[in-house]
Amino acid sequence: MTINSKISIFDKYIYVDYFGEYDNQSANDSIDEVVKLCKSKEYTKVLFDFRRITGDVSTLERFKMAEHLIFSKPEKIRFACIATEQQTLPVKIGEMVARSAGVDIKITENEASAFKWLDI
Repeated sequence: MTINSKISIFDKYIYVDYFGEYDNQSANDSIDEVVKLCKSKEYTKVLFDFRRITGDVSTLERFKMAEHLIFSKPEKIRFACIATEQQTLPVKIGEMVARSAGVDIKITENEASAFKWLDI
């Protein structure tokens, strides 16, 4: 199992396209890479696209991914995550956990909402 990611840098944001079978360690590694890139290049907006991830991602795994994002200390970075409805049900646990710790994040099922959240 390996989740892959392709990072694209645009003028106003970083876009991360995830694909492949989900695994927690690969997801955490990607989060670390993106937060580090944001800090070094002074980007403040990130769009994660999880729609092409395969396999079931449990509620606990989504919790752990949000927890890892919190510990990466993403101050001054706004995140939008696009996910399928199946990936976010029964609740958007990742968003709830990250927001409760002060991370500026929104999980949505469509691009328009994500772009609006990021104001791009």
